[in-house]
Amino acid sequence: MARWILSSYGGPKRVNHAAVAMGDNIYSFGGYTATEVGPQNDFIDIHVLNTFTYRWELLPTFPVESGKKPRSSTISASHPETPPSTSQSTQIQRRRTRSLSTSTSSHPLAQIRNSNPPLYDLEGIEHNLEENQANTNNASILEEDNEMDVTQATDTFTVYQQILSDIDHNLENDNDENATFDISSVYSENSQEGEEDEDEDMDLIEEEEERIFVHIDGIGDLDLPNNVDRDRLEKLRQHPEIPFKLYGHTVVSYKGFFYLWGGRSDAYGCRQTLHRYNPATNLWSIVTTFGQCPARDGHTAIVWDDYMYIFGGYEEREQRFSQETYSFHFPTNTWSKLKTFGKPPQYRDFHTACVLDGRMYVFGGRSDESGQTHTNHDLYDDKLHFLDLKSMEWNVVKPTNNEQPCGRRSHTMWTFKGFVYLFGGYNSISNVHFNDLWRFDPTTNSWIEQKVLGKGPSPRRRQCNVMIGNRLFLFGGTTPHPRRSALEDLGDLYVLDFSPTLSSLCLEAVLKLGLKQQAKNVLPEILNRELHYMSTPNQLSRISFLSLMYMRG
Repeated sequence: MARWILSSYGGPKRVNHAAVAMGDNIYSFGGYTATEVGPQNDFIDIHVLNTFTYRWELLPTFPVESGKKPRSSTISASHPETPPSTSQSTQIQRRRTRSLSTSTSSHPLAQIRNSNPPLYDLEGIEHNLEENQANTNNASILEEDNEMDVTQATDTFTVYQQILSDIDHNLENDNDENATFDISSVYSENSQEGEEDEDEDMDLIEEEEERIFVHIDGIGDLDLPNNVDRDRLEKLRQHPEIPFKLYGHTVVSYKGFFYLWGGRSDAYGCRQTLHRYNPATNLWSIVTTFGQCPARDGHTAIVWDDYMYIFGGYEEREQRFSQETYSFHFPTNTWSKLKTFGKPPQYRDFHTACVLDGRMYVFGGRSDESGQTHTNHDLYDDKLHFLDLKSMEWNVVKPTNNEQPCGRRSHTMWTFKGFVYLFGGYNSISNVHFNDLWRFDPTTNSWIEQKVLGKGPSPRRRQCNVMIGNRLFLFGGTTPHPRRSALEDLGDLYVLDFSPTLSSLCLEAVLKLGLKQQAKNVLPEILNRELHYMSTPNQLSRISFLSLMYMRG
């Protein structure tokens, strides 16, 4: 039975971001937070989660070799970029970025997370206990991870204990103004400044009284306010291959590369440039494409065979919701508007999509009573649609039972072992945020709400989740503040284990019962290290009042 086995805080606070996995690392691209402080980066940021240590890392915006001009920022089908390799030079770079160096086969923690049988499988337990004892020999390998030492972790928890004490005092006095705590002395935020590159052409092709039209090579024409910051434009001119800071975009993985498309920037509008990211080198490229897909945000993207399929979203130029489907053929870099059959889902944005057995399933999203136009009269479709990617025919699933999730937007959906899963989201008509978990069985056309053990996420929308092996990693999003009429951006991480091992259940019990200190004297080093990872927060963002209250339970 699936179980929430981990909740961790202090990660990057992001809303409407996009994430994808490579090996045992999860890459989270962009998004925004209303509470971000400090210098703002015009370029999209990339946070990487090491799923063994649960540590987040902010990657540098520019290549590690400062002062060097990036290699060609434009790629085409005839001159493809070199795919990620496992050469010695690549491995050296991965060691420099810490979180890129982990692999399932080599990391010692893989032995205690993957080799043990689930609780309901008793065969082989004695053998696995012997393996756990042998894991003590891996302590020296674990020491190579550049993580916080035990002393720093102890200091951090001392601060948390003091904060929880302050919360109790403030709640007793009902002093809401003191309900937010500044523990910035505990946290640090990585920042890297990029070196300026050689000039490239940027032409002002037309200027009006209130708007200017700026052309940047590799990006195209930008329609911008006349008072736009010229220094910011200069940065974009120097690095057109790096996407703007975006939200509502999509990122997919194909043959070792990540492809980012669409999304919106408050400063520069929606994008239709296709960017390719190489996780082995931390370098971006612009893909030269044939044909175009209209710029939009709030769409979905899935990969099946050699194609990326885009559906729905809100189109920038036409100011309309979409119900069209576009494909991008990776081998030829070609966009196509697809001719589909049957009745497509109504116009919508911020829906979800996933692919299973050649079907692209679409659920939820925000529609409007007027159809294509946004009039703030929201509609929410509770039907599950699918596009057969072989026949290109749309179908509506007719549930065989009376149970199904209600219509919503900004939720997440994924597949695992032949099922479709759905979590969370928001319905503006009822003004409700959700944290329910549903499973759809395509063989019976039935929905079942899942009752999951463990401490799960708070109600939220605009979060991300990624499956790696038997585990779902869910992070970020926004949730209603319990004591204010406002939303709280989240920097937490939850892990849903669909096949929890005996060791993970035991470690969870150790933490729940407050036996971590006693466990140090009796457990092998590798298990103590796992306890350390499970119980130590990240340090990329401040722990909010809401998160602390939820930690307290």
